[in-house]
Amino acid sequence: MFQDRSSSGEPDPRTSILTAVVGDRRAEVELLLAASRPHADEAIQSRIAHLASTAIDWDYVAMQAVAHGTTALLYSNLRRAGVQIQTAEMKRLDHMARESANRSLYLLGELLKILAAFENAKIPAIPLKGATLAVTAYGDVSCRQFSDLDVLIQERDISRAREVLARLGFRCVHHSDWLEPYVKFGHELDFISSDGTVQVDLQWRFAKKWLSLPVDALTVWDHASSATIGGQALRQTSLEDTLLILCCHGYRHRWSRLKWIIDVAAFLHRFGERLDAIRLFERTQAHGGRRLVILGLWLAQEVAGNVLPLSIQRSFATDPKVECIGRAIIERLFDVPLRGSHGLIAAVAFHLRARERLRDKLPAFAPLLSHVTYTLRRQARHHAQRCLAVSSRICPP
Repeated sequence: MFQDRSSSGEPDPRTSILTAVVGDRRAEVELLLAASRPHADEAIQSRIAHLASTAIDWDYVAMQAVAHGTTALLYSNLRRAGVQIQTAEMKRLDHMARESANRSLYLLGELLKILAAFENAKIPAIPLKGATLAVTAYGDVSCRQFSDLDVLIQERDISRAREVLARLGFRCVHHSDWLEPYVKFGHELDFISSDGTVQVDLQWRFAKKWLSLPVDALTVWDHASSATIGGQALRQTSLEDTLLILCCHGYRHRWSRLKWIIDVAAFLHRFGERLDAIRLFERTQAHGGRRLVILGLWLAQEVAGNVLPLSIQRSFATDPKVECIGRAIIERLFDVPLRGSHGLIAAVAFHLRARERLRDKLPAFAPLLSHVTYTLRRQARHHAQRCLAVSSRICPP
C-alpha cells in the first residue's frame, strides 16, 4: 500500500487522486504538493521548476498556501528550485514567507521565555509541535508556520502555571468562574499576551476527556527526554509519542490542512529509521488507535512521497478502509470554502470510520455529561444576562 513509484518510471499512484481532486486545477495543486514537501530532492526540484514554468494561477497557489499554512515552505522550495518569476503574485509570496519566518523566530523566543519561567517556578513543561517540531523535524524554524504556542503541563500545576503566565503578561481567555468545571473534562486553556501578539495553549491532555485517543499525558511524561533548542535544555516527547501526537492532532481536525500531513512526513523523513515500529504498533493496537495512526502514515506517504522507512512498512498489515478514508480526505483538501466546513454530521461520520473499536467510537459518558452540563449552564447564564440587559433598557430604574 505504501510503495512509492515516483522515481521508478512506473505510473505514479497519486496521479488518479490528483485527477479526481482538482480537475482544471491539476497543475496548481501538483505544484502545491511538490513544493510543500519538507525535503525536496533534485527530482522534485526539477518538477517544481517545470510546473512553475507553465500557466500557473499564482493567486490560487498563494491562497491555498496561506489556508494550509505552507507559505514559507512553498516559497523556500520555489527558491531552491531556481524559480524566478517576477510577478506581483511571487512578490506577495516572498513578502508572506518573510513575515512568516520573522513570526516563527519571534514565537520561538517567546516560547523559550515561557519555558524558562516555568522552570524557575518548578513547573515541568513540554513544548508541543510548533517551534520545536520546526527545529527538529524541518531543520529550520522558519520553514514551519505556526500561530500559537502549545505547552503540556500536568493537571496539578494548572493554577501555578496560570500565575506564571499572568506575571508574564498573559490573560486567560476563559472566565475564572468557569475554570473549575471546565478542567473536569477539558484539555487546554487559551492565554493571550497583553499586546495580543502571542497566544499560548496550556494543555494537560490531548483532547477532551470524553474522546478516546491512543496517547495519554501520563505515558508521555514517563517517556519524555531532554533536548537542546536555542541553547536551552527542554523536555521533549519521545519519538513514538511525537508521532502519535501528530496523528491524533490531524485526526481530531479531520486532516483538513496540508500542513498537518506535511508535519508527519517531515517527522518520518527525519526520525523514521529511529522509531521502534514494533513497539509503536503494538501500543496502538492495544489502545484502539491502529487505524488512526496508519491513516496519518498513508496520507504522509501519498502526499509527500517515499517517507516511510522499511521498518514501519513491514511492521503492520494494511487496513483496506484506510485508503478509502484517505482518498476522501485528499479529495476535499483543496475545497473552497476551505477546511473544517463540512459540519457536525460529517465530523461524526469521519470519527466512526477512523476508529476500529466500538468502545473508542463512543464517548466516555461521565466526561461528556460534564461537558454538556457546562455548555448548557453557560448558555443559560448568557441568555439570562442578555434578557436582563434588554429589560434594563426597556424599563430603566
